[in-house]
Formats: sequence, structure tokens, C-alpha cells
Amino acid sequence: MNWDLKYLYLAFVVTLLIVMSFVTYSEIGGALTVIVVGIAGGGGLIAWVLTTFNHPAEPKRVVPLYYLTLALLMAHIVEEYLTDFPIVFSKTFSVNLSMGTFILYFPMVNFVFWISGGVLLYYKNPLGNYLCWFMFIAMIFAELSHYAFPLFDSGQFVYYPGMYTALLPLIPAIIGMYRLIKDYQLFRTGKIINA
Repeated sequence: MNWDLKYLYLAFVVTLLIVMSFVTYSEIGGALTVIVVGIAGGGGLIAWVLTTFNHPAEPKRVVPLYYLTLALLMAHIVEEYLTDFPIVFSKTFSVNLSMGTFILYFPMVNFVFWISGGVLLYYKNPLGNYLCWFMFIAMIFAELSHYAFPLFDSGQFVYYPGMYTALLPLIPAIIGMYRLIKDYQLFRTGKIINA
């Protein structure tokens, strides 16, 4: 791929992260929400630039895990919805995550974003590779944080909305990250070529 086009993709991703941070802060509020976007998005950016930016992921090895992660994330979001996650989260962290905002962004806007990422990943588009890293890192950070939330809320390790299914999307995300890293290492050593 042309280097000028690669840097255009890179600039687009950086702009996307800035816009997402601004929208997240203005819609929900609180530094915590910006940190989550920053860690997942920024971590995804770093991982992408160090690996699949120059060597796209092999779709057959990663796309199924990507969509499995997405499907399990939807199951997790259903639990969050049924157990009033937005209300409890808002109270815990003094932010304004209403049920309407939660429904608009988490199962609707985010899924258009993530489904598009899978299609782009299938076609070895750089943005798809970035979104793959973003989602895998987001699942690890955001899902594990569910086990720390009760400590901020009650000071005790008790059930917090979303806790039962939080590990589900984490499992294929970890496997997917392992495959991305392993395939890149094999590529660098010349054991596989860019298909």
C-alpha cells in the first residue's frame, strides 16, 4: 500500500480517537469515560502501528474471532441492560450515562462501528485492522474493569451489573490478540508471507 495512503489512515484514526473522546466526555461526562476510550483506542493504535499497520491480519484466522467477540459482547450488553448498568455506573462514578444514551451508543452506534470493522478486516483494509486491535484491547480492559467497579461502589466485592457475562467477550479477544501477534512474528521471521 502507498505510504501516503497509510499515513492518511493513521491521521484518520488519530482524528477518530479525538472525536470519540470529545463525544464520550460530552455525552457521559467524567474523565473515566475518556480514559476508557483512550486506553482501548490508544492501545489499539499502538498495537496496530507495531503489527498489522504494515502487514494486514489474515482474515481467515482473525475475522471469526472478531465476530465471536462481538456476539459475546452483545450478550454482555443484554445483561447490562437488564440489570440497569447505566444507572448504577452513573451513581458509582458521578457521570450521566442515561438508559437512552446507553441504548443509543452501546448496542446501536457501536455495533455499526464494530460490524463495519469486521467487513474492513475481511478485506484487509487498514481501518479494519485498527478496529480489530481497538475491540480486542477494549474487551480486555473494559470487561475486567467490571470486577473492580463494586469496590468503587460499595467497597466490597459484590455483584455489579454486567459481571456475570463480562468474561465472555474477553476469551476470544485474548485468543485473537495472540493470533495477531503470533502471525506478525511469523511474518517478520519470513515463515509466512502476506497472502
